[in-house]
Amino acid sequence: MVKLTEEIKESLKGVKNIYLATCSKAGVPNVVPMASYKFLDDETILLGDNFMQKTLTNMKENPRVAFAYW
Repeated sequence: MVKLTEEIKESLKGVKNIYLATCSKAGVPNVVPMASYKFLDDETILLGDNFMQKTLTNMKENPRVAFAYW
């Protein structure tokens, strides 16, 4: 599992949206903007699930995710 570095945590300050990427077991990608998120620790992100059924299904099939921000 990847851990958030201090540099990443510092760069996330003030970021309103992250983009969460998931992938189904069949390899179909899905990327959604997330405005409701919180980093609980260096390895855990709390996400607000607002009717994101495809994202949840993908995460159950394949727990590997990625996120991007700027």
